[in-house]
Amino acid sequence: MSILHAKNKVFFDFSLMLVIVLVLFTLYYLWYINFALPIMTWDEFQNGFKSADEQLAEILKSGRLSHFLAYPINAILKFVIPEFSAVLPRYFALIMLPITLVALLIILRVSKKKSFVVAFLPILMHQLDWQHNGQIAFFGSYNVYAALFIIAIILDASQKFDESMSIHKWIFGFIVSILAFASELFFIAAGFYIFLKIINYRCSVTVVVRSPLCSAVAVYGVFLITVIFYNFNASNAEAEAMGNYLYGSVNTASVYNLLKITLLYAVNSIPYLNTMGFDVFGKLVISVVIVSILSVFAFRAIVSIINKTATHKSIIFLVSLLIYFGSSFLLSLQPIKSQWMLDNHNTRYVFNFYGWLILYLILFFAIDRYCKNVKSSIPFNIFVVASIVFAVYSINENIKFVDRYSESKDKWIAIDQIAENSIANNQKEVGFHIDYLVHPDIVSFSRDSFSRFIDFEYNLDAKYCYAKQGSRLNLYGVLPRYFSIEGFYSPEINWVWVGSSSMIRIDKEYPAGTIFDLELGDVFPGKTPKNVRFLFNGEPVNKLISGQQIIRFQTDSDSSYIEIKIQSPEEASPLELGYGDDSRRLSLQLISLGVILPDGSMSSFCE
Repeated sequence: MSILHAKNKVFFDFSLMLVIVLVLFTLYYLWYINFALPIMTWDEFQNGFKSADEQLAEILKSGRLSHFLAYPINAILKFVIPEFSAVLPRYFALIMLPITLVALLIILRVSKKKSFVVAFLPILMHQLDWQHNGQIAFFGSYNVYAALFIIAIILDASQKFDESMSIHKWIFGFIVSILAFASELFFIAAGFYIFLKIINYRCSVTVVVRSPLCSAVAVYGVFLITVIFYNFNASNAEAEAMGNYLYGSVNTASVYNLLKITLLYAVNSIPYLNTMGFDVFGKLVISVVIVSILSVFAFRAIVSIINKTATHKSIIFLVSLLIYFGSSFLLSLQPIKSQWMLDNHNTRYVFNFYGWLILYLILFFAIDRYCKNVKSSIPFNIFVVASIVFAVYSINENIKFVDRYSESKDKWIAIDQIAENSIANNQKEVGFHIDYLVHPDIVSFSRDSFSRFIDFEYNLDAKYCYAKQGSRLNLYGVLPRYFSIEGFYSPEINWVWVGSSSMIRIDKEYPAGTIFDLELGDVFPGKTPKNVRFLFNGEPVNKLISGQQIIRFQTDSDSSYIEIKIQSPEEASPLELGYGDDSRRLSLQLISLGVILPDGSMSSFCE
């Protein structure tokens, strides 16, 4: 017996060690991806340059009053510059959900070790993508709403019918519940939970009212009814736009399409299913299979509730199904997201994360029940090993995903440093290279929106420079708005082709003595262009700088504009010369333009 006891103790210690490693690794992994990512969506950025009064006024006009509850949470999580202190709250928001899931599973009488395993593994298996992982989703406030809802359920599930809750605990539960309703989905889920609890336990009104969750549902429900009754949401453009965004499909989509989109969003919760090449029909087949299986479990849970024999596990299971399919249905009501699914786009969304967690937990409970019936832990061990293998793949993919954003993160840090340096030097203006507005895989910000942000955050006037200090302007890149061009073909990697006649006009004043250097290439690299005529403000110039492909112009007097015309009769197409099927009539490569001011400094082409 002592040897057997020793073996069990060794196994216990080993399994406990594995659980600890899993938890610590997950916390580190979430730490890495959280601090590797800057802001990711336009919604986040535009909130970065709005005052509290402006944001609250917009919420009031839009009529989506649940956003009032979301405001304090979003205010804590909001950031634009991804410095450590700004991004740290997002990390805590990120780990709230798995931690509260562990607590809920323990309340449902799952062992502590299994609770940590099945709460943390699906986090590692989750697929990250840009659309649903912004500040409001996997990395932000929606995670907090879900965690708060779980806390409210835990408080309610742990309350005994014959005991009153302490006033401090009740107030805490009430506040937590109300804040969770910042997502309308959790208000509906809470009401459904209370409804099932009343049916199952035949609770008296007194017992139900003792629950802070029930009281929160009642108070918030009365508030919503009052708003609707008094037409608080008066008709306005913002409210109409929000209505079209949230449920515009009701007026345009058929019931069949709404059901189809709901099923597509539901099955899209499975990580990486959207990368496997399934068409819409294939995804629908998989979704129908999942729905059929879940319907069997749902029927059993409903019967047990009607017979007053259900446990909290059955009630929470049905509430989870409501969240899973209810969230997918809410997305089907939104025209933009509906079209994504009908077009078989790979886009996922915030609720797909919850759907995945719910599916994974349901699968765990089914396997755990089977293990108890056959009195063997082998199926559960296989389940865990398979999950770990999947998680290794997902972690690798997700790290590659977040590493794509390192350039964007570096840009935001540089933007902050440039602005702070301008403030330290008592400057009223700050110049940014135009590249700082370009953020691959996120959004390219307009100059106007970026200027509003700089004014709001730093109280500086932003100007934009198209060449780095002391360097030349790439003519194949983004050009200043005071430039106008004719005869240019689409830019290529390191140059832009022009035809037989082209023109660059610069509507900006330059003093006498300003030098303009135009860097040239050729149709045939390495050969000097012949018979090319250059006109500088109408005057012919044909002098190349010795040993370089640069032609130089200089202003003899102050000029209100600059006009460079290029005339080249030696045009030809690659097709004619046997170099491919490109039929464009090309004459010359233009590479860059340098402007040397009379004081010897180079223009950065700022505006």
